Amino acid sequence: MPRARLAVAALAIVALCAASRAQQPDAPRVLRFVPAHDASEVDPALTELQVVFDRDMDQKRGWTFCGSGPSFPAAKAIAWRDARTLVLSVALKPGQRYETTLNCANSAQRFRDAAGRLLAATPWVFATSGTAPTAPPVNAETNARAFAALQDAIATRYSHRDRLVDDWAERFASHREALLGATTSAQFAQRAAALLGAAQDPHLWLLVDGALVPSVRRDFTPNFSRQALDKALPELVVANELVLHATIGEGASRIGYLAILGLDGRQADKLAAAHDALRAMRDCAGIVLDLRANGGGNEMLGMQLARWFVDGEGVYAKSVVRDPESGAWDRVHERRIAANTNEDRYEGPLVVLQGPACLSSCEGLLLMLKRCPRATFVGASSGGSSGNPQPIELGNGVTAYVPSWRALDAADNPIEGLGIAPDVELAIGKDSFRDGDPVLARALELLRDG
Repeated sequence: MPRARLAVAALAIVALCAASRAQQPDAPRVLRFVPAHDASEVDPALTELQVVFDRDMDQKRGWTFCGSGPSFPAAKAIAWRDARTLVLSVALKPGQRYETTLNCANSAQRFRDAAGRLLAATPWVFATSGTAPTAPPVNAETNARAFAALQDAIATRYSHRDRLVDDWAERFASHREALLGATTSAQFAQRAAALLGAAQDPHLWLLVDGALVPSVRRDFTPNFSRQALDKALPELVVANELVLHATIGEGASRIGYLAILGLDGRQADKLAAAHDALRAMRDCAGIVLDLRANGGGNEMLGMQLARWFVDGEGVYAKSVVRDPESGAWDRVHERRIAANTNEDRYEGPLVVLQGPACLSSCEGLLLMLKRCPRATFVGASSGGSSGNPQPIELGNGVTAYVPSWRALDAADNPIEGLGIAPDVELAIGKDSFRDGDPVLARALELLRDG
C-alpha cells in the first residue's frame, strides 16, 4: 500500500478514536500496562508488552488495538497468558514514541469481559529511550532548506492552496523564525503543522520519526455508536475489524445489515467477509449499508463493494490534478465504475448510512453508490476531505504529505470542505444514542414503508 494511503488510513483511524463514549456500568478496566501508560525512557530492548485487566476477559473474542503506521507498536505475536493478561511480543526501536488504543471508540471493539461487557476505548502511550539512529542533523541550515521545500510544495503542488488561505507568502513569513529555530525534527514538524493549520485540511499533514503530525484535528459529533448498535442488533455478527453484519426479521420481509468500518488496503482480505455477507443477503427485501464509521483507505476496495449495487457503467466522480512543474491544473480526469456482471448483484432497495466520519475514499464509495437508483442516503453530510496526498521529503527528517488533486462529483461539484449531503438528514446530539440508534431506526423505517 502506498505510504500516502497508509497515512490516510492512520489519520482516519485516529480521528475516529478521538470520539468519546460513555463508560458502561461495571465495565472492565485495564489494571496495569507494562510499560506503564505515559512511560518515558522505556528500554528499547524490552521484547514483551503486557496488558493486565481487572477481571477475566473473553479470550475467544480476541483483541482490538486501534492505530497504524510506525508509531504503532507492531507485534510479532499476541497471545493470552491467562484470562486477565494479554502479552505482545515486539521489537522496539530507540527514541520512538509508541501509541495505540484498546477498542476504538466507534469501530472495532473486541475487548470484552467474560460477561460480555465492553472495555471503553483506552489509550496506551509510551516512549523508548535513546535516539533514533537515522535522525538527520537539525540546524538552521537544514531547517532553511526544509522551509523552502515546504513553501515550494504549497505554492506549486497543493491542490487546495487557495481554498481558505489568501496569502501563503505572508503566512510563511510569519512562521519562518520559529521553523528555522527548531532544534529537532519533531519540533519543526509541530511548528510546520501550526503554519499549515489555517488550511483546515485533514489530508495535509507531516510525518516525523514514524509519527503522524496532523495540521488540523477535526471536531465533530459522530452519528455512529457501537454501543447503541449492539443494543439495536443483538444478533450482530462481528466478522472482523472491518465488517459487521446481521439480518433483521424473517421470511420475505427480512432486511440485511452490513457495516464497513474501513477500507484499509493492508487488511483487504478481511473485506471478503463483506462479500460473503452480501451473497447471503441477495434474497433480502432491503439492505442497510452502514458507512458511518468508515474513514476511507483504498478506493478500489470500495469499488468492489459498490459494484454489487450500481447499474451499468459510468462516471461516478472526477478529479483535477495540479502539475508540480508549472503549478497549473491538468485536464479533468474521470473516475468510472461498472456493475458486476456475475451473480454478485443486489437489485433491491438499499439504504446507505453516512456521516461526518466518512472521508476520502469512503466519500468516493458514497459517490459510486449514487449511481444506484434504488439507494437512499440517510444520516449527515460526509466530512468533505480528499486530495490524494503525496509525500515530499523536506530533508531534515520531516516528510510533508500534500494533497495533489481536487475531488469533484460526477456533476463537477467540489467535495472539499462541503462533503456529500444525504437524502434524509438527521440531527444528532450528544444524547441521541442513549436509547437506541435513531439513524438505523430511520433506515429500517424507510425500507419497511417501501
